[in-house]
Formats: sequence, C-alpha cells, structure tokens
Amino acid sequence: MKKILWLLLLLVLVPIKVQAKGYQSLNLEDALLEEGIKPNFTELEESDDKATIYLFRGKGCQVCRAFLTFLNSIAKDYGKYFQVVSYEVWNNPDNALLYKQVAEYVGEKPDGVPLIIIGEKVYSGYASELDKEIKEEIKKLANSKEKYDVFEAMYNNEEFASHTEAKVSLTYILWSTALSIASTIIIIAFVSNKINKLKKEG
Repeated sequence: MKKILWLLLLLVLVPIKVQAKGYQSLNLEDALLEEGIKPNFTELEESDDKATIYLFRGKGCQVCRAFLTFLNSIAKDYGKYFQVVSYEVWNNPDNALLYKQVAEYVGEKPDGVPLIIIGEKVYSGYASELDKEIKEEIKKLANSKEKYDVFEAMYNNEEFASHTEAKVSLTYILWSTALSIASTIIIIAFVSNKINKLKKEG
C-alpha cells in the first residue's frame, strides 16, 4: 500500500507530459497481409513522385478489406502511380486520434471507416462504383507537378494547429486533475484507515 501511495504522490508532483506513442502506418503489402489478402504483385516501389493514398481503416472491417482488395487488383497496372499509407484505427489509440484530427480537418465526421484521401479528394466509405473515379484521381495526382498532401496542409495550417494544441492542453489539464483527485482520495482513505487502527489499538 505504501509503494502505491508513494507512486501516486510522485505522479502528482512530477509534471505530466502528454506524448503520443507514435503513429503506426502500413504500406499496401503489409496492410493486405494484415487482412489475410495475398498481394497480387511482387513489389511496389515507394516514391515521392507517386500519388499517396491515405487510408484510415479498421482491422477486420469488410468495406476496408474490399478497398484493399481493389487496390491489390490494380497494383500491377497502377502500382507505378500510387503508394499507400494505411493507419489501423480500431486497435491503435494514437492512430485513432490522428484519424479524428484528419477527419476534422477535411470536414468529415470520424464515425466510420474507411476514410480514403487521395490528394484533395476525400472518400468517406467505399463502394465498387467508385473504382473508375479512384483510378482517375490516382493518375491525376501522380501526374500533378505539385502534389497536394493532406498532412502537409494540415500541419501548415496555423489555425488548425493551434486548435489541436489547445485540445491537447485541455486533455492534459483534465488528466492531471483526475489524477490529483484520485490520489487525494487514496491518501485520505489511507490516513483514515491508519487513524481508525490507532484508535482501536489505543
């Protein structure tokens, strides 16, 4: 009990720093393998010259799997045009936070997956009817001299960055307050318990 008490006191007294564990992304091949889909290609080279498809997905999501299957089917012919950066958001809290931030930035509600971003084009969900349009967007972005990147745009947007910073600060304050209250309750309970024991012994 004393060890727990000291640990809680240490946590309250030492400033808390909110840090993300780090986002985890997968390329197309690794995302396919994670979903149990055999890649339909030997190797896809990643390059800044290509169109980047950002995919926010949930492991086991059937619609996400359908989109990955579609990308797998066009990889032989279109692999020279695109690369994939996939974030799994159901099992990774950091990726889920990133998903919420990006969705908010592009004007979408972060209430479902997949969220697909190709340049400035955003798809909330996927259906095979979009295949032709997606292929056109991939080629258009790949052939563009100035490739729009949602992350670059988001982090260069001062208004959005300060809004996000304020949210992180609020989270820090809330967690610090909650931890302080919990620690205080435990300390009071511990002291009360000691006083009651001493009264019974005396």
